[in-house]
Amino acid sequence: MMARVWISLGLAGLLAAATSAQAADITRTTDAGKPVMVTRHVTLDAGCGGTIPQIDVSQPPAHGTVDVRPQRFVLTGAFAGRTDCVGREVDGGAVWYTPAAGFHGSDSFVSTTRYAGARRSTTTTDNVQITVK
Repeated sequence: MMARVWISLGLAGLLAAATSAQAADITRTTDAGKPVMVTRHVTLDAGCGGTIPQIDVSQPPAHGTVDVRPQRFVLTGAFAGRTDCVGREVDGGAVWYTPAAGFHGSDSFVSTTRYAGARRSTTTTDNVQITVK
């Protein structure tokens, strides 16, 4: 089952230029019952404004949930080769994992982000491993 997650403010985060087949292995640790931010994403327009990338959770976690939360943040590094937006505040969002009540152990999920309308359309896949203490 593929869960489709949309946000209304554009997502941003582990900011890196992406190519169609790029995959990232991400690990996070959290305490039982405590949500943890996994990634942030944004597609920038010519004026450093954000647009909405599409995020699909193609392999959901077995012991928790994944959601996208709107977030405003400052770009701290070059994105897709651009440095003109560094230091600017943008509307974005963050991908969060929340462990199921009482769960301790390892969990994982896979998400795909499509940045349509960027300087070049790109797709990234995040393979996420979570440890819940």
